[in-house]
Amino acid sequence: MTVSRILITRPEPAASAWQAQLAECGWAADIVSCMVIDPLREPAAEQAIKNHILAFDEYHKVIFVSRNAVAHALHWLDQYWPQLPVGIEYFAIGESTAEALREADIVPSALGGAESPMNSETLLTSSSLQNVADERILICKGEGGRDLLAQTLSARGAQVNQCALYRRVIPSQALEQLRWWLLNWPAGVSCDAVITAHSGESLQNLVTLARSAGGLATLLTAPVVVPGQRVAALARELGFERVSTALNAGDRAMQKALEPLLGSTNLNQ
Repeated sequence: MTVSRILITRPEPAASAWQAQLAECGWAADIVSCMVIDPLREPAAEQAIKNHILAFDEYHKVIFVSRNAVAHALHWLDQYWPQLPVGIEYFAIGESTAEALREADIVPSALGGAESPMNSETLLTSSSLQNVADERILICKGEGGRDLLAQTLSARGAQVNQCALYRRVIPSQALEQLRWWLLNWPAGVSCDAVITAHSGESLQNLVTLARSAGGLATLLTAPVVVPGQRVAALARELGFERVSTALNAGDRAMQKALEPLLGSTNLNQ
């Protein structure tokens, strides 16, 4: 297969950073962000967040599920905790999330390196999360999503609260961007493009958009690179015919999964 472009579906600013990283490898990429992160602003939602933040010093452990969770939580913490309470153990899902904590001078417990599946299942194997009976644990996350962490830790005896800080929605301009992308590849995306989806939700949104744009059948024939077996199974369920599975959603793992599809060809030439 001769590949001429890569389609990036992740939200900004991560999409542009990923595009720049691919460009350093000589791989040209287009961005159609299929998801945007919006902070929760409804009065009831903001009050719920405030209650968790005011009680922050009562938690033994705090888990951040994403880089966005770190950013939004720190925004609230800065308003009420000029200095973070001591004695809290912090956890991060994924190296990017861990790096966001380190940038804020918060040291997370180790989750594993870039060569491990960075997901909830991996985090739950941490020795620090085995004997948590009667401990208070806060999970900082987006609206909705998986309940595996909360359910498992509750089953282990912990008192778990979930703090929803943001929601993921389809950007208003995404449909027209995808229409443009499809129309500008008359040879057919099955011949000249690879899709990268860093999450199951981005992939689902892409399919929704493609259906509205009238290009779903064509899109489903393109190879897609996704993180982990769970998202790979979703991709097949959605109808993608060629699915490449990265070890995790980290940029290094996703790039490694792209390499067999792209080889060393400089796509900017």
